[in-house]
Amino acid sequence: MHEPIRVLIADDSRGFCELFATQCSRTKGVEVVAMAFDGESAVQATAKQQPDVVVLDIILSKLDGLGVMEAINGLHLQPRPKFVVISALALDRVTQLAVGQGAEYYFVKPIDTEVVIQRILELSGSASGPKAPVRAGAAPMGPAYDSMEAAVTLAIQRIGIPPHIRGYRYVRDAIMMVARDMSLLKSVTTQLYPRIAKKYDTLPTRVERALRHAIEVAWTRGDMDAIQEYFGFTVDSEKGKPTNSEFIAMIADRVTISMGPERFRQTT
Repeated sequence: MHEPIRVLIADDSRGFCELFATQCSRTKGVEVVAMAFDGESAVQATAKQQPDVVVLDIILSKLDGLGVMEAINGLHLQPRPKFVVISALALDRVTQLAVGQGAEYYFVKPIDTEVVIQRILELSGSASGPKAPVRAGAAPMGPAYDSMEAAVTLAIQRIGIPPHIRGYRYVRDAIMMVARDMSLLKSVTTQLYPRIAKKYDTLPTRVERALRHAIEVAWTRGDMDAIQEYFGFTVDSEKGKPTNSEFIAMIADRVTISMGPERFRQTT
C-alpha cells in the first residue's frame, strides 16, 4: 500500500489554506502535514515536516514565494519537495522565475481545487529530473491587461482581502474599472455598482455590502503595515476605515501611478 503524498500549504490567506486542506482531506492518497501563512514559516515548516509537495502562493509576507522556493532548495532535502504554485499573479516573467526554482505547475487563481489535487497525485509518480513547466488556469489576455490585473490583485492581497470571500472579486473589478475611468467615482451607486452587479448577476446593493465586508475583513485581520503604506492617514482611531469609494480610489490611484500612462488597454 502506497504512503499518502505529504503536502504543505503556504498562503497568506488562512481561509484559502483551510479550504484547500479540507479538499485534500477528502482525497485518498493526500495528507496535509502543515499550513503556513507567511514565507518564513513555510521554510521552517518544510525543514521540520519534509513534505513531498509544497503548495504555495507567490504573494507571501516576510518572504515571497520565489524566496521560499530558493530557501527550501538551499536546505538540500532528500528528496527535494516538489513545488506547486497557486497565485493570482499571471505574469510570464514571474512564472518563469518560479519554474527556474523548480515549480512543477503554476496555477492562476481562481482555481479548480480538484484539478490541482489531481496534478499533485500525478507528481507522486513523476521523474525527479527537470520537466517542462505547466501554467494552468490563466485566461488568455494581452500584456497590458495582464499587468494591470496582477498589480491590483497584488495590492488587495497585500492589504489582506482573502480570495475566498465574495467581495474579493467585486473589489478587484471595481478598482480596475475606476483605474480605467476615474469619472466612475462620481457615480459609484448609479454606474459602478450596477456594472459589477450585472457582470455577476446580482444586485447593486449586494455589491455595496460585499465591498464593505471585504474592507472590514482587511481592517480587522489584514496586514496593518501594508494598509498603512497604501492608506496612511486613514489608519487611525478617529478616521477609521475608508468608505468604499475612498478605498477603491486610493488603490486605483496607486496602481495608475505605478504602471505609467500606457498601462491599460480596454478589454471589456
